[in-house]
Amino acid sequence: KLGVDVDQLPQLVEEVTNEFYLKHRLGQTFSSYWREKLQAAEAEKVGDDDYIVPTWVCENCNLQHRGEDPPVFCPGCAGLRRHFARIEEGVEPKATVTEAEFLAEVPAARSDGFQFAAKFEDIPEKSGLTVEVGGKEYALFRHEGGVKCIDSACPHEGASLADGEFKNGVVSCPWHDWTFNVCTGCSLDPPGNDVTSYEATVENGNVFIRLAPFAVAPETPTGTKLSPLEMMRAQMAVKKGPVRPVEAELTVLDIIQETPDVRTFRLDNSEGTVPFDFPGKFAKVCATVNGEEVWKSFTISSSPARPGELDFTIKLNPGGEVTPYLFSELEKGGRLKIKGAQGGFYFDPEKHAEPLVLISAGSGITPMMSIVRYLGDKGIENPINFLYGA
Repeated sequence: KLGVDVDQLPQLVEEVTNEFYLKHRLGQTFSSYWREKLQAAEAEKVGDDDYIVPTWVCENCNLQHRGEDPPVFCPGCAGLRRHFARIEEGVEPKATVTEAEFLAEVPAARSDGFQFAAKFEDIPEKSGLTVEVGGKEYALFRHEGGVKCIDSACPHEGASLADGEFKNGVVSCPWHDWTFNVCTGCSLDPPGNDVTSYEATVENGNVFIRLAPFAVAPETPTGTKLSPLEMMRAQMAVKKGPVRPVEAELTVLDIIQETPDVRTFRLDNSEGTVPFDFPGKFAKVCATVNGEEVWKSFTISSSPARPGELDFTIKLNPGGEVTPYLFSELEKGGRLKIKGAQGGFYFDPEKHAEPLVLISAGSGITPMMSIVRYLGDKGIENPINFLYGA
């Protein structure tokens, strides 16, 4: 089998063992059975010209990857593997829907705490549908004539539960087969790993979900109705979620020589052009090399508690393209194009209240610098063990 992850090996071993027990001939050993089968498969293998390596596209940043499987983490935005979709050969991608077209189909805003999530017809019958409401992802399932809603991410490694097999009110994680009751969010196997469930209702073919009690519809003056777009923005202000990256040109305030080959580039973000919400996130930095734009990702080493300045602590790579440009061409008062903040690796004080263990090596210390600075700025007293390899 192609594209088997390490954590899938136990399941694969069980599969090949069971197949041998069910299909081997009398007196045939395990080795001889599989040797015979592999030889037959080799004989039927298609020619090199007939085989096309799959192409995958990240649905977060549109980065394309060519290979048997998508990468575990996107090199462009550090998103999880589940955000990659396979591009089928000879199949034209579906036309994208503009914001105006989408908003035209969004039902009127409600004042009872329910928020529009999806069209009922868009939810598959034998699996789920992942939707994003208020900056967070949820999984919707058709069940008992209605719709059930739970958190989208499996608590194990973040797989999208909507992509798993769904039957009789139970969904299986597509990565490791953990099972969850979609009515209650309770984990069935293994137990003790519940996800949150949410109230859902269907009206005129539209699915609405009620989020956490505090995420109710914002109050408005009597007789005033918010447009769907205004409602979405207000809801995101009530329930804070990860921000969307923004591309902008910022002015270089200072360049600090940390070591002979490490510099901190401090950028002016006093107008809040580039959103920076959680420590540990990165931004893409653009350099012009031979007349072409080259982008490279660097972690923001400053604290999001002080978003007016963005620091990038960068080590020179003489054989690279971007860092030599930054070290030789960029000066104080110059302009630098970046896109951020982004990334799935970050510290969220609401989710990570337990003691922290930070592990890094070399220039990989920059996200840890941001996290520690943020903890100090906010007065958060989490116990920290910091392991660093120089």
